[in-house]
Amino acid sequence: MGKAVQVFLIVGSLLCGRPGAGPSPAGEQAPASHPVPPTIEPTLPVQIDLRLGTVERATHGGRARLDVEIRAATEVRDLDLALELPDEVGSEDGSTLPERTPSLAAGERRHYALPLRAHREGSYPVLVVASFHLADGRSFRLAQGDTLAVGSSRAPAGRSHLGAYEVIGVTLNEPSR
Repeated sequence: MGKAVQVFLIVGSLLCGRPGAGPSPAGEQAPASHPVPPTIEPTLPVQIDLRLGTVERATHGGRARLDVEIRAATEVRDLDLALELPDEVGSEDGSTLPERTPSLAAGERRHYALPLRAHREGSYPVLVVASFHLADGRSFRLAQGDTLAVGSSRAPAGRSHLGAYEVIGVTLNEPSR
C-alpha cells in the first residue's frame, strides 16, 4: 500500500471512532450551531379603529356616522388628533375630534362619534391622523382612513391603514386548467 492510502485509512478510522460521529438514529437531529431567534414584529403603541356607519342618502348628498376608537397599549403623552375631510364633507353639527389629549394610560380607550354630511353624492376619503410621544421621548405619527360612499358611487375594495392600502383577501377556487 502507498503511504498516502495508509494515512487516509488511519485518519478515517480515527474520525469514525469518535463518539457522536457517524450516522444518527432516525428522528434525531444534530443541534444547530447557531439557533435562529424568532422574529417578532413590534406593534405600534396606539391603534386607531375607524368605521363609517349608517350611511343615509339625503335630498342632496347624504349623512353618515363616523366612529373613532383610540386604544393605547402603553402610556402615551401629547396625543394630537386631526380629522382630514374633503371640502364636500363636514361635521353635521359642527363637532370635531378633540385636538389634544394630555395623556392616555396603558390599556385606556377613547371613543368618539361624529355625524358627517356630504353635500353631494360621491366617494370621499376620511382620514384620522394621530401624533404622540412616549415616555422615553420617541414620537410617532400614524393615520387610519376609510372611504365614505354616498349614493350610487361605490367605495374602493380596500382602505388606508398605517400608510398602506389594505384589501381584504378572498379565497380563490382551484384555478381552471
